[in-house]
Formats: sequence, structure tokens, C-alpha cells
Amino acid sequence: MNNSEISYVAIALLLEKKIEKQIINLSEKLYNKYNSRWVLSVNDFPPHVTLWLAYMPKKNEELLISEVEGIIDKTKCFSIELDKIEIKDSNKEYYICQEIKQTDELSKIHFYLLNKLNYIREGYIHNKYLDILSNIANENIKFNIENFGTRFVGQLFNPHLSISFIDKEKISRDELEIELNKLFEGGNHKLYMNRPNRELLPNYLGF
Repeated sequence: MNNSEISYVAIALLLEKKIEKQIINLSEKLYNKYNSRWVLSVNDFPPHVTLWLAYMPKKNEELLISEVEGIIDKTKCFSIELDKIEIKDSNKEYYICQEIKQTDELSKIHFYLLNKLNYIREGYIHNKYLDILSNIANENIKFNIENFGTRFVGQLFNPHLSISFIDKEKISRDELEIELNKLFEGGNHKLYMNRPNRELLPNYLGF
């Protein structure tokens, strides 16, 4: 398949408006001050917690939507709890994210989606992974690419909210930690999913 026949799709939890506004506000401040790679926004790139993602044939998009609608109808209410803001090294950038506390319920729905929807990929693996597969030393990552077409799923599932990428040349890690403490208000928040809601965004099927 060529790239025009492939979609990159994520199924994600979207946040309640109050928390969404806070995360977007932080992302915007970092973008305005450090010209970060991208910025979160309500319509184009909403804050989200990815539960499943895949490169898949475009012809299967409607099938995926139908499957997700069926899953949402059967999903019971659950909550997630936001944890601390993290700064992680990513080549020439700092990756800023907010961790989500891992729970049995969150893990269970991730594994359910991973196995339930895997057939929709039709075994497709993107060239960017095929080109490096033989050189990957981490057996878990290699297994995930070969079986699910992506890296950080299954045993490597780490729920989080992506906030920003900032060039390391623009600020030191210590300075960035101080800056985040100034910009980020509040501590942990509990997000209650009172009712699973479906929203179809350009590349996201949102609970």
C-alpha cells in the first residue's frame, strides 16, 4: 500500500472542559515563549489520553468507527487520575507530558482495544518501522511492531497527556522545571467519565 491509502488513527480519552482549558493554556504559554514544535488546541489538536493507535488502510475507517461505537455503548463509567508533569529527553528536544495514574481499568480497556481492533490493520506495518525492525534490541518493542504495528502498547502502555516539545538549545532542564512550576496551577485532578461520549475528530475517535 502507498501512503495515500493509509490512515494514522488514535482512539483517545478527551478531557472535561475545565482540565482541557488548563492543559491547553500551559501548551500555549510554552509555544509562545519557546516556539515549541506544536501547540494543543480545542479543535485541531485537543489534549487526549491515547488508548489505541495504528496505521491502517483508509478503506477500513468506517469499519473502525462502527467497532468503536459498539465498544462505547458497552463501556462502563470509569475515572482516570492525572499525575505529575514530566520532562523527558527526546533527542534534541525536551518532551513535556502529564502522566496518568495506571489503573487496572485503564489497562483492561487498552488491552481490549488492542486485541479487538488489531484485525483492522490487516497486518500493515509502516515503512519507518520496517526499515529499523532488524536493528531494534528491545524485544518488547520489536514484538509490538511485528504484532500491532506500533511500539508503546501492551506491556509498554504508558498513559499520558502530551503537552509540548521544546528545543534544548532554548532552555536548560533546570530552568524548564522552574518555568513549569510557575505556569502549571493545581496538582492532581480526577477525571470522571460520567458517560462515554463519541466525537469524531480529524484523526481521533474520542471517548
